[in-house]
Amino acid sequence: MSLAIDYCKEIATQLRQNAVYMPGSSVKPGDIIKFDYRNIFGVPKPFGEFSIYGNLSDLGVVLETEHEPVDSLDSYVYASKGAVSVSFEADLTQGSVGKGNLTIGFSKVGSTYLSAIDCREQRFKSIIGLEAKLVPHQGTLEWSDYFVVVSVTTAARALIMQSNSKTASLEVGGKVNGLVPAGQVVRDIDASLDLKISRYKEASFIKDWSSNVPVFFALVRFRKKFSKYREFSATKGTALSLDLSKDTSEKNPFVIEVVDPLDIL
Repeated sequence: MSLAIDYCKEIATQLRQNAVYMPGSSVKPGDIIKFDYRNIFGVPKPFGEFSIYGNLSDLGVVLETEHEPVDSLDSYVYASKGAVSVSFEADLTQGSVGKGNLTIGFSKVGSTYLSAIDCREQRFKSIIGLEAKLVPHQGTLEWSDYFVVVSVTTAARALIMQSNSKTASLEVGGKVNGLVPAGQVVRDIDASLDLKISRYKEASFIKDWSSNVPVFFALVRFRKKFSKYREFSATKGTALSLDLSKDTSEKNPFVIEVVDPLDIL
């Protein structure tokens, strides 16, 4: 299994998010994407690198989008449990409150450190009716191979590294005391922090302290279903809420199905 797959599965299980790989890849709601990865049963799963086939708008399917309110933004500071150590050495110079050096050590191949600050979601306001709009396009492509992006979460600033050895390391200087993991989802970290990578080694990949980094996305599939379907809710915190009470298989064999990040097998 590639380290890209490891990264996506770890983000899925630990943060309950579908990871954009590589972090920072250009993607937007409505994109129709394809992943190379398939599970042991030959079913495509949203792990690793993806290619963009097109956008729903290319099919004449246009849905209104909205941005998450700026007063409800979350930040994520995460390190692989038991495999990443993070230490902060303060700068004791007068007037340097919060400044210092952050040293991150990786003791396992494929372990990850992620700081994604002020994450804001762009999403479809509703996907009610999407299924009906796609029915005329059932034969446009082999939909079982594709996923549709319904929301993208972009970090105002992000610093992400995955190791490719048991001795990988990353050193960052600046006002970094807020980037020591204390909980996976946090608030009140300033995205304008002035940080600089001092050095790093043995990285599978590294995303420098960068602006406007797509880090997560929510996905659905347009696929044949034999019994029940799942409804999507774009409400923050319940983006993967399911309603299995309706059976439409007799009316239409193609239905919209939410991609649950925890469905990793």
